[in-house]
Amino acid sequence: MDATQAIMGLSPDHFLERAKYEIIWTEAYVDLFDSEDARFRHEGYTRLSEVKRVLFHELAHFLEYRAVDVNAFNCTDYTIFTTSLAAITKCAQEDSCFDQADVSSIEETLHDLRQTNHISLYSLRNATEDFAEVLTHSLMLKYEPGRSYISQNGVVLFDFNEALASERLSEKLRIVETLLNFPFDDQDERDKLNYELVTCTGRFVASQ
Repeated sequence: MDATQAIMGLSPDHFLERAKYEIIWTEAYVDLFDSEDARFRHEGYTRLSEVKRVLFHELAHFLEYRAVDVNAFNCTDYTIFTTSLAAITKCAQEDSCFDQADVSSIEETLHDLRQTNHISLYSLRNATEDFAEVLTHSLMLKYEPGRSYISQNGVVLFDFNEALASERLSEKLRIVETLLNFPFDDQDERDKLNYELVTCTGRFVASQ
């Protein structure tokens, strides 16, 4: 934990608070999608892939906290419109999460998620988790190729590959690629990038 705190630049209390939500969410996710009696299946999800996903996810937080002055998606639209998505967003922000959520509404929620520029349920928690989830799923597809989707009784409810290939996520993916390939050791270029990100100009013109 000491090494992680040093890398992330977080106080112990801040680190534990962040970790608490992600551990609770992961445990709830396993129960919902990967247990023997789960009502839904996440094809392509394994315990090993979950370890890789968590590492990519935390790498995304490190990149955002250390490289940019504001949230990386500062200039994108991540407003939640539907009732089901608003409910799961509230669930993701509270430590009891799926204990409070109506699991029967997951099918409707995943249907609504397909209409947004979000890549996962956890990305609904806030803009920081949104960036981490987009980066995570894009890297998972790159380094662990294969189809990844959530289904119920053989019916696909949410296809991660399809979402990543869609126009609605193209803007966020472009930002992820910009930050992954940016020379942050060049302070002048870093200052310029941060100015554009804060003011939504240049490479980060606000979405319409």
